[in-house]
Amino acid sequence: MALWRPKMKRPVGVWNAGEFRMREILLSLLPNTVEYRMIRSWRPAMTSMLYHQGNRAFQDEFGSRRLADRLEERSRTAFTDDDKVFIESCLYFFMATADASGHPDCSFKGGAPGFVRVTGPSELAFPDYDGNGMFKSIGNLAINPHVGLLFIAMHGTPKRLRINGNARIDRDDPLLPDTVGAQLIVRIKVDVIFPNCPRYIPSMTLTEPSCSASGCRSRRAGMEGIRRVQGCRAATRGVTRQLVCRGASAARENRTVRTPVIPTPKEIAWLPFPYF
Repeated sequence: MALWRPKMKRPVGVWNAGEFRMREILLSLLPNTVEYRMIRSWRPAMTSMLYHQGNRAFQDEFGSRRLADRLEERSRTAFTDDDKVFIESCLYFFMATADASGHPDCSFKGGAPGFVRVTGPSELAFPDYDGNGMFKSIGNLAINPHVGLLFIAMHGTPKRLRINGNARIDRDDPLLPDTVGAQLIVRIKVDVIFPNCPRYIPSMTLTEPSCSASGCRSRRAGMEGIRRVQGCRAATRGVTRQLVCRGASAARENRTVRTPVIPTPKEIAWLPFPYF
């Protein structure tokens, strides 16, 4: 069988979007075959810090190469002081990962300001807290360390910062003992940092932080029986109950907080939409 291959000797930028679309069509017609694996193994080489031939093909098609080049000039490999202040003030960020086959996953990560720390000129670290127990992001990073982070402020002054790099999961990180509620520490070695225009970021108002961001995570660390699926039922049915904090919150014993009840399998089956 004759296989279609892009000619690698062609000048950069000559490829067009149709050729990349043809490749995707071939991939869909040849699943689980030797030909599929041969085509799938091909990856467009990066021609600069941010772009590969696929990016360049569309930039040329829509006449945006000069603009893209100007934006790339603002990219960097080390954090500035402003970057550090912004990242460590964020209550949340978004993380994109992929498994060994390239299947993507995007996750929301949240915590109190400072839960993400810039630990070096080209490194940051953040904790992995208990969640729904799926370990989608951490599992992907364990087999494919490439990661993309989006830090975005949708309240106050709109701003966003993108970071691409490689992740390392550490079970014995020196930050772990000082991070209440953390199971693991993830460190990101930065490949590239680049800002994005805030043009389409909506202007929103922060009414109150989440329970985790406001300090409930440290109190929750001492609760017995509440270890998984925190907040999931609150997002679906809004059922809560009163629990007395113990352990990590001994100084606040007798203070009650509203904590989501973990649903039973029977209750999950009742939901009209997927639980996770």
